[in-house]
Amino acid sequence: MRKQPAEIRDALYQDVEKTLHAYIRAHKMRRTIERDTVVKQICQYACTFSAEQLIADLNGSIRVSVATIYNTLDLLQACHLLMKIEPHIGSTHAEYELVDPKAHKSHIVCTQCGRVSEFKDKVIEDILRGKKFSNFQMENYSLRVYGTCKKCRRKGNTLE
Repeated sequence: MRKQPAEIRDALYQDVEKTLHAYIRAHKMRRTIERDTVVKQICQYACTFSAEQLIADLNGSIRVSVATIYNTLDLLQACHLLMKIEPHIGSTHAEYELVDPKAHKSHIVCTQCGRVSEFKDKVIEDILRGKKFSNFQMENYSLRVYGTCKKCRRKGNTLE
């Protein structure tokens, strides 16, 4: 697991915590230590993660049930703090990523091994920022490009 640098992680957690707790108050929900533990762990990730990875990483921390983990993932999606990325071809597990309104996300996804890597492309960012949509105001975007990574191509693992 790639971790966020401490200063980014702390600032991200504060932003997420503030938005989440406002949502919890508005919907008359309880704040729990278990949910906070799940959110803190999610803020550690520097890239996408699966629910299975989150469950494994939380193993050994305070007792957090699998149901609480999945409920927290659903809650973070409901308040637009987390994006669920549906499984790609050849995978059965969805991945998740924190939504940072200040950062637009673009990923390349290997359809053979499932590896996901983030990339930045100023040209794509400029095109999307300059794009005018009728009856719609863009707030953020996520782009995923699917193909076969170099490692899988070397092994001959291609869909043709």
